[in-house]
Amino acid sequence: MGKKVSVVIPVYNGMPKIKLAISSLQSQTYLNWEAIIIDDGSNDGTAEYLDSLTDPRFIVYHFEKNYGRPYARQKALDIATGDYLAMLDADDFYAPDKLKVQVELMEQYPEVDLVSSGLCSWGTLTKELRVRGLGDDAIKVASSDTTVVHASSMLRMNEAKKYKYNMMLKFGQDQDFLHRYLDGKKYIVQNSVLYYYSEFDSVNRRKIINTHLVCCKKAVKQYEIKTSLVEFIKYVVCSLIYPFMSDEQILLRRGQVPTDKQASDFHDIYNKLIRNIE
Repeated sequence: MGKKVSVVIPVYNGMPKIKLAISSLQSQTYLNWEAIIIDDGSNDGTAEYLDSLTDPRFIVYHFEKNYGRPYARQKALDIATGDYLAMLDADDFYAPDKLKVQVELMEQYPEVDLVSSGLCSWGTLTKELRVRGLGDDAIKVASSDTTVVHASSMLRMNEAKKYKYNMMLKFGQDQDFLHRYLDGKKYIVQNSVLYYYSEFDSVNRRKIINTHLVCCKKAVKQYEIKTSLVEFIKYVVCSLIYPFMSDEQILLRRGQVPTDKQASDFHDIYNKLIRNIE
């Protein structure tokens, strides 16, 4: 069956879009996976939906109250038993071959500790799509200022368990974890879109501005002068400009217009998943 992949899914009040995430896992061409779903104190029917899942590959753990994403992610990482670690937010979904393609690369290149892909941003209230995070499929060595998309990445579990999510950070816990995991390691960023991110529904100007501030403070503490300066400039510019823009206008600037094939792939996958859950 191949190596097992543990997919971490933190969720708080994820209905109804968590059904898309679940359906995209059940549609994977790679079958040897487990999904560690941490219900972070949901009160909208999410807990009942998760308890109704009959596929034994779904492992559900309920928090009695809402602790926040870093706690949920860390709990999932602690109990995961796979050879590889992948992430999936409850309102996002995978391309059908996401796990298969990334496992094959991890097996082909044992010296590589992370494989990531591009992502496509979408939303239920807009027809707009944006693509970002694409790479060139080359093996590279991460430096202190390397930026890779957390959500679309696959990591080696034995390495990932050496690190923990920072519970003190209100924003950017995922990128902080990945930054520490990846520093000095070899990685590949694929020139393909394998992850679909509901950014237009879940991200706003406040979150973007605060993320830049968190990254700046972290870089200062680690004496990363170049990175801290870049993040500080981004924080100042965003703080001055974003109040005069809508959230959608801001998000449209964070990626590129998809190719016809990328847009077609999104619609084909999304529509199939919708049919599966109806």
